[in-house]
Amino acid sequence: MPAGDPRPQEYDSDLHTPEEVAVIRRTVSLPESVDSLVRQLAVEGESFSAAVTRLIEAGADAIRGGSRLSYIGSGRSGIPDLGLRADEYLAEIIDEHERKERPQD
Repeated sequence: MPAGDPRPQEYDSDLHTPEEVAVIRRTVSLPESVDSLVRQLAVEGESFSAAVTRLIEAGADAIRGGSRLSYIGSGRSGIPDLGLRADEYLAEIIDEHERKERPQD
């Protein structure tokens, strides 16, 4: 660490935090279940602090909608009542597929 660095020597911020990022030290009480979950989800070699930081950021992104699921499409279908009649449209597709698959009498 650079001379005059206010962080304690034992803090491992250099392992997971770029030097130019300010680090704030907090004491947080966690239930055992959360502690266990963080340890379970930590990447090999990742400190507990780094794992908590990464998991909080991922959770915040998910809540804000920052990490959109890759299989969710966007755009228009051209069908104005698709949201209301989706089950009916799916049933029609399945029925059509089943008719094509049935042996001809």
